[in-house]
Amino acid sequence: MRGNSRNKSNRFRILVIDSVILVLSLAFMILSYLLFDNFIPKVLLILFFVAVFTVTVVRRIIIMLQGDAQEEDGRKNIDTQTLSLLNEYDEIVHTFSIANSVSAVIGRSTEENQVDIDLSNSSYAALVHPIHATLNYAGGNWYLEDVAGINDLKIQPRDGGDSIFLISPDRPCKVEQGDILFVANTRLLFQ
Repeated sequence: MRGNSRNKSNRFRILVIDSVILVLSLAFMILSYLLFDNFIPKVLLILFFVAVFTVTVVRRIIIMLQGDAQEEDGRKNIDTQTLSLLNEYDEIVHTFSIANSVSAVIGRSTEENQVDIDLSNSSYAALVHPIHATLNYAGGNWYLEDVAGINDLKIQPRDGGDSIFLISPDRPCKVEQGDILFVANTRLLFQ
């Protein structure tokens, strides 16, 4: 959430700077027309400021369109609200909310350690490390990272058919809605 407000603040600053450039360009065009008697310098200066004005307007439009696309992409990815624990029949057994979160720890809760996605009651809980993995939201995307470093964290992409990919320790992997995360033999549907 904090990154989103920083992004809006930066876009506002750019809007202010672009507005100042536009006003100054218009002022210099008018001054050039009024102050120069010679036709050629007057036309050249006016053409220069028209070019600056046009480039600034086009740049502003491009930034606005990119900002809208980035916000839409960010909303699409932050819409991921849950991780659903699946049984062997692909039925949802339990759902964990990650709404309004930017990070979630996956593992087994203990007296000393509480995790966000607690797999203590899953069928393969004995294979799940207390702090097994983390899900982090950054740059408009969710990333899965193997924290335990025991090489039993995998992803089956939504569009990947039967392909299952091993996640390397300390190398976050982008996850998308519909992907299935394997934490040891426990499966979580990323929705």
